[in-house]
Amino acid sequence: MDKKIYKVITCADLEKIERTRTGVLSWSPDIDVSIPAVSYGQIAPPDFPYWEWPPSNWYEASYSVLQAKHYILNDAKVHTETGVITVGDYCLKESLYLVFPDAQGWRWVSESELEIPVLPERAVEEGFHACCGWVGNRNYAHWWIDVVPVVGHQVLRKCFGNAKALLPQFRAKYQRQTLDIIPEVRDRHIEVMADECLSVGRLHFVPSLTGGDYHPQPWNSAFIQELKLRVGVDGARRGHRKIYLSRKDATARKMLNEDRISDLAYRHGFEVLETGGMDLKQQIQTFAQASHVISPHGAGLANLMFSAPGTKMLELHYDNSVNWSLRRMAAAANLSYGCLVGRQTPRQADQSEDAARENPWHLPEALFENVISTKPFI
Repeated sequence: MDKKIYKVITCADLEKIERTRTGVLSWSPDIDVSIPAVSYGQIAPPDFPYWEWPPSNWYEASYSVLQAKHYILNDAKVHTETGVITVGDYCLKESLYLVFPDAQGWRWVSESELEIPVLPERAVEEGFHACCGWVGNRNYAHWWIDVVPVVGHQVLRKCFGNAKALLPQFRAKYQRQTLDIIPEVRDRHIEVMADECLSVGRLHFVPSLTGGDYHPQPWNSAFIQELKLRVGVDGARRGHRKIYLSRKDATARKMLNEDRISDLAYRHGFEVLETGGMDLKQQIQTFAQASHVISPHGAGLANLMFSAPGTKMLELHYDNSVNWSLRRMAAAANLSYGCLVGRQTPRQADQSEDAARENPWHLPEALFENVISTKPFI
């Protein structure tokens, strides 16, 4: 297979190239999003060692969201379902977000040069980029946090004119179900397949539009409210259902005592649910009707974006991976947030640090029951 080497540069660098035109979208200035303190559960950091990301963020007061720039790229290429963008001999660094080139067999020639296979091309007159690396079509949370919001801005504001949505190859039923709720995009989209390259005459790219899972954009909430209305739920009023979202069938990061934890939640009036058996409309409706949501950290908690402001969230972490992405999403959606931290089985001598983060873990049952049965959570 033929391959080509590209110089990796930023969009800002590409502004200097004649074929690129740049505009700043007026509805997305630089802002700081306030993050409420952890309100219940593990209010202070645990007294045992733990790993968190972003680091030193237990008491973070805010996170920054950058101004969105709308780049219009002439004669660009979009490589594979990951959405990597090249223009001439240049590869846009921002389009490499969550791509993991090495894992795909692409080769870094140097720190600023990437070798990419030459794949069969398909011509597209005009499109807007709505891909997100390796995870955009493989992870439910990244689909909603990094892919769908781009589509939302087109639906509500026609930011990209008559351009078609360039979406990653569909790999799960919820992706087609999403477009069933958005027929104006379902009928005007192109799937970028894993084994092809799109040659796009006019490509719209807004690299900071979604912000990624650690910088969720609060202005994406308008489209979320629109989706809720389309599936028949009131987007403003806090619901009445208390939900425990189970991960008992998970193969990684498995909570060893989840049967007992979920039973405690059930005895205190929580419905024990799994999203795997629900279609997308049911998931949206369920979380829109929630007053309280408890769950181990996982992609299914991205559904909290459909919950009304004031909904109470209790996220269950473990010591080897306290991941604050969903706390930040809760802040952007004006939800109330608390957490508990369990303990993971020790890392084995032959395990890498990354592999050890997938080990099973245990949550203290007495502590859990006390939090879910008393104020301020209840």
